[in-house]
Amino acid sequence: MSQPYRLPPRGAAGAPVFDPSHPETLLDFFEDLDYMLEEANIDSEQKKKEHAVRYAPPTQKSLWRSFAAFAEDKSYEDFKKEVIKEYLGEDGKRLYSLGDIKTLVNTYAAKGFSSSSEFKVYSRSFRVIADDLVKHHVLRDDDRDRYFIKGLPEPLRAASLATCPVHRLTAL
Repeated sequence: MSQPYRLPPRGAAGAPVFDPSHPETLLDFFEDLDYMLEEANIDSEQKKKEHAVRYAPPTQKSLWRSFAAFAEDKSYEDFKKEVIKEYLGEDGKRLYSLGDIKTLVNTYAAKGFSSSSEFKVYSRSFRVIADDLVKHHVLRDDDRDRYFIKGLPEPLRAASLATCPVHRLTAL
């Protein structure tokens, strides 16, 4: 007879992790938690919510307990929706805001790149944020392109604009 699956202790390898400074990690947190709850055969709606709070960052536990959906008469799915709404917005699908892309662009425009590796980090980070914003109709494609160019240090920006089609990137 096999032993029942036991949920790992908080902070242990394999325990779900949510970092409030990176709200996009919340969806992975709940995906991991849901898998573990299923493996452990935990069916009680209240127990599921209690485990979610148990794995929540210490600074967030009181907030999560204060949600109306944490009450005994509410479902775990209602609770998850309320937590996701708190960190990711109404639909829980848009992970980034215009502020995120502006911060990234301004940071790299000011500091520049000391290597091609740093440029690649900027490019990947930018693409993740910009693609999410375009997908959710917060940014148009041409705005995305303008923001990307704005993130380049001035000498590189000028060289890039000299080689880009003018109709796409004018008015930077």
